[in-house]
Amino acid sequence: MHIYDQISCKLNLLFLPIIKGLRGSCLIIPCSFEFKSTMPSNTMVKWYEYSSTTFPLVYAQDGQNVIGKFWGKTELNGSASEGKCSLKIYPLLMEHNRERLYPWMDQKPVETFHSVNHRDSCVELEVTEQAEKPKLSITGVPRVGEQITVSCSIYHTCPWSPPTLKMGAAQQTDRTEHVPKQDGFWETTKHHTFKIKEDDQSITCKATFSGEQTSEAKIDLNAQCNNGNACLPDNQHI
Repeated sequence: MHIYDQISCKLNLLFLPIIKGLRGSCLIIPCSFEFKSTMPSNTMVKWYEYSSTTFPLVYAQDGQNVIGKFWGKTELNGSASEGKCSLKIYPLLMEHNRERLYPWMDQKPVETFHSVNHRDSCVELEVTEQAEKPKLSITGVPRVGEQITVSCSIYHTCPWSPPTLKMGAAQQTDRTEHVPKQDGFWETTKHHTFKIKEDDQSITCKATFSGEQTSEAKIDLNAQCNNGNACLPDNQHI
């Protein structure tokens, strides 16, 4: 967590120094702040791209003067009146990679504080083309003719457009849940319950993201037959 003092407010930036997102998806930079005294009623949040000489604007409520690479792609997630300064970026582009951003809530314009070093209050964006692979787990003992539940989970940064998860033939009992995690991440999990057939050797989970990237992972079932032994495909029986 960054804790950064601006001139009149204490700023808590709830993120790691680097936050990673997937190209084409959205990204939320968690951020909150509190004033040392009473918060002015007209408090506004702005976000800037770090520069040692200028103040490139990344987000402003009126959208004016936002630099091209972020124009139309940023919005505030939460209300400044509630001490929220989280920034949503969508869609995330490869040209955003390695950009360092920082928020500003002081009543005086950031340009009036040339001596302030904003570098320590920055979060660095890491944009990747490669989606993480999902993780699978099994609930129950896999036995032919009996039901088991396979769960497939994936971490992401876009609760508004989470990745879709697909495993086997869709069942009415399938369910998907979305759970917020730390540092701007969310976890989407699909639970797939089905009856095992003798030729079911493994199951694959495929994740599709809003940027059209896909990733997949497989887990072996090692199902037991009715005789208690591990089942073998027909071409492996002696």
